[in-house]
Amino acid sequence: MWTPFAFWLSLITTLITGTLIALVIRAGVKRPGNLAAFIMFLGMLIWNLGELIERLAGPPPNDEMLAYLGGYILCLGFFLTPAGVIHFTIDYPYRLKMSSKVRLGILSLVYAISIIGILIIPFNTALGNIVLTMNPYPVFGIKLWGIEPPGPVHKLFSVWTLVAALIFMVVMLLKLRGVKLSIIKQQIFITLIGFFIMFVLIVVTTFIPMVVTHFNMYPLTTLAFSLFGITVIYTIVRYRMFLVSPSVEEKEEDIEEELPESEIYEMKWDEAYNKFVRLAKSGNMCIGFITDDPEKFREKSGLKQTPLFQITKTPGKDRLNPNIEEHREMISFIISSFLEQVYKPVILLDLRADWISDDSKKKLLESIRAIQKEIGGIYLVIK
Repeated sequence: MWTPFAFWLSLITTLITGTLIALVIRAGVKRPGNLAAFIMFLGMLIWNLGELIERLAGPPPNDEMLAYLGGYILCLGFFLTPAGVIHFTIDYPYRLKMSSKVRLGILSLVYAISIIGILIIPFNTALGNIVLTMNPYPVFGIKLWGIEPPGPVHKLFSVWTLVAALIFMVVMLLKLRGVKLSIIKQQIFITLIGFFIMFVLIVVTTFIPMVVTHFNMYPLTTLAFSLFGITVIYTIVRYRMFLVSPSVEEKEEDIEEELPESEIYEMKWDEAYNKFVRLAKSGNMCIGFITDDPEKFREKSGLKQTPLFQITKTPGKDRLNPNIEEHREMISFIISSFLEQVYKPVILLDLRADWISDDSKKKLLESIRAIQKEIGGIYLVIK
């Protein structure tokens, strides 16, 4: 008997995960934290594809070889997903405070464990019979292929996944407790809700039935992935579309502007803009929040690569209004995320427009001072 419920559920969740990957690519894989989300979603997609192939094989005893292929692909997702989850935990929505060498060392270890797990899949004693004829789901009246639970690969995967889940929950709760910007708190809170839903679904429908053999439940692992992924992609689209990847101008030989010390410099508008352009053309990483139209400013200044945002009354793509609380936080979030990637960047912040309230200027500058004190950066501020 064919199992339409199992097949269609697998197909839908696979399509959802593929869509999540496409949305991350559209949002910008190079943006802070998005690469980790991409890898995590990729592991989930491989996992989903493996399950989908198992379902395509039909119920036992149909097409055991196709079911075997699905089980093998599933195992690849088994090991990549926990590594992606830990990578995501470190980088999202902001990087943990650690040196680049320490971060690289941790990520190298994490991915090494996953690669080792993938390499030992062919040596799993259960792989000679990775798929079993079983009927553990009498509620739906169906039979499914499944991986042999006692196999060493399965045990290693289970421990590795549990470790990744615990690391995620502990670190994200610490981040939630320690962060000040509400815009980052919201991202963490939404992500934690999605992860908690996923964790409960997987434990109840997958892990408990492994221990309590008489407890029959259809495994909703891929559905859990989809629900968690949707919450993550919501935060990416809702809060992170403004984030930028560092990009430096081609150095002009006849311009040599000395990089100032990390500090906040209050300057007149013409002096600040001139210094900003010269620093950018000297080969320094820069980002600007300007009152001019960015495209017209690029034509006038000759800047091509430097990220620019417009300070304006009317919000939109790359347009921010400091009088709106969320936009003030977005400016701070963009700057702090940029500082995660660049040592001593130059930030131009033009707040001279008369429509910007004194209270908005005060609050934004307080936030900027806190960021400068904690992370650094060179700020050219026009009041």
